[in-house]
Amino acid sequence: MQVIEVYRDLVSKYDKEVTTLSQRHRQISGWRLLLAALAIFGVYLTIRFEAFAFLLVVLAAVIVFVLVIRLHERVGFQKKIKKALLKINRDEISFLEGRDIPFDDGKAFILPHHEYAYDLDLFGSHSLYHHLNRTGTFTGGNHLANSLLTPLHDDQIKGHQKAISELSNLLDWRQKLRALSMLHPDDPAIMDFLESWSSEQKRLPRVITLSCYIIPAFFWISLFLLIFFQEPIYFNIVVLWLLVNLTIFGSQFKLLKKEISEISEIDKILNKYGVLLRHIEETPFSSVVLNNIKNQLMDHKRSASEALMNVAEILAKIDTVNNAMAVLFLSGTSQYHLHKLKALFSWKEQHGREIITWIRMVGKMEMLSSYANFLYNNPEFIFPEINHDLKITYHDLGHPLIKKDTRVTNSISFEEHRFIILTGSNMSGKSTFLRSLGISMVLTRAGAPICASLAHVHPLPVFVSMRLSDSLADSESFFFAEVKRLHHIMEHLKNSTAFILLDEILRGTNSDDKRKGTVEVIKKMVEKKAIGSIATHDLEVCKVTDQYPSYLINRCFEVEIINNDLHFDYKLREGICQNQSASFLMKKMQII
Repeated sequence: MQVIEVYRDLVSKYDKEVTTLSQRHRQISGWRLLLAALAIFGVYLTIRFEAFAFLLVVLAAVIVFVLVIRLHERVGFQKKIKKALLKINRDEISFLEGRDIPFDDGKAFILPHHEYAYDLDLFGSHSLYHHLNRTGTFTGGNHLANSLLTPLHDDQIKGHQKAISELSNLLDWRQKLRALSMLHPDDPAIMDFLESWSSEQKRLPRVITLSCYIIPAFFWISLFLLIFFQEPIYFNIVVLWLLVNLTIFGSQFKLLKKEISEISEIDKILNKYGVLLRHIEETPFSSVVLNNIKNQLMDHKRSASEALMNVAEILAKIDTVNNAMAVLFLSGTSQYHLHKLKALFSWKEQHGREIITWIRMVGKMEMLSSYANFLYNNPEFIFPEINHDLKITYHDLGHPLIKKDTRVTNSISFEEHRFIILTGSNMSGKSTFLRSLGISMVLTRAGAPICASLAHVHPLPVFVSMRLSDSLADSESFFFAEVKRLHHIMEHLKNSTAFILLDEILRGTNSDDKRKGTVEVIKKMVEKKAIGSIATHDLEVCKVTDQYPSYLINRCFEVEIINNDLHFDYKLREGICQNQSASFLMKKMQII
């Protein structure tokens, strides 16, 4: 079955489930209203007829009402998850049909001066990140971006390949992970605050801690005596201890409010991460990388998910401090809020330094899941075989963002000849081919699948000079920016080899200077034993291969004129480009 048909079947399934759950949710809402009315009616009958037997009806209605509320919350949660799953599959269909890319495009990660990110269109609209991204949390998006910018060590790549391969077969699990991540939005401000908040260590003063046990005990003893003896003196004592409790509470009110004032709805975010962690913890995996993630969540007296959901519950209970009646009846009688604050401080002391690690594990899993979805949507993609012998060979290499039915693939090897001089007219496919090479190396170093039928790759640092821009803010011209990039490349090549991709360099100078400079750059690449390719329109540059026949080779993309029209087949050929399109195209458009 085609991938898109799987998504269509899931849309049909989840659409029906959402409808069923919506109906059930409405029915339970009706039961809630009925039970509330029954309880009120029972109170009325008790007062009207002074028949205390009706209190049993009230009690039963209240108990069932509480149970129905919990059922209503569970069904509401299930409905929210199913609606998220429905959206996820509709989005995948829209994406595969080419109607939209309904995912975050990562424009916040655009780095114009990065060694390769800007030139290879890694971030921004219709970028590689835009196509890959299936994260639902801020930390997941960060992990995905960092995986493209910060390559793995060579010994980690195979581990990630196995993890991504395993996750690609767990469609339902991956989609549930994403649905859970969509429960409540988070952002960088919340994550930054959470990191500082969780690391702060505080304690209630010892005298306050003791008072939280002693004074409420006096209150309840006095209340029991009042009920038992029904003497007015005990009523006054009860009121006294109530006021003492409220006074103690008031002395710590500023501390309590400060603890929760800046973390509005943080309990919902922590609960979301708790649910995500539980989803990870409960799943058996076979790959080492995935089990390592699980191990970092389970190496405690209780699991990370339990700990996070516990603190989320504590925060939700503390948040009732904003209700005056809750303060009067809970803190006035038992110091409820200060006990919860003490529990929060105790939790932070025990787990505060681990919370960011746990959240990062969720982000790492989302990153791996995004790559797994990439592989699932493109089952013809493969994982390259890794070597450390400077062998780089691709069979049927293509650009992963071009649709399969229009994608043209090419095979290339850098084993016999390390550096390729690439020629071809405009629109013939040179830049796309260079980007295909660059993206494949970036994905390889992330442990991700690539668009090829077979590949042997030595993971190397990537340096690209294809799309530089003027920087008015830095008073820097296009030409100077390019020279700086070339200098940076040469500095790196002093210490180790790299994968270099250059496209029509030195465009900011005259043709003779450009030709001379390009030839000297190529000679430097040979001297530094760089691997890669340079594209040029200057056919004279290709003659430098005669000086280094064992290292340099000419390859080209040709254009043909068929029925008075340009025809590009985007196939890589041996030798130097023979046909040019500029003059023909200008004549056809009556420019010349």
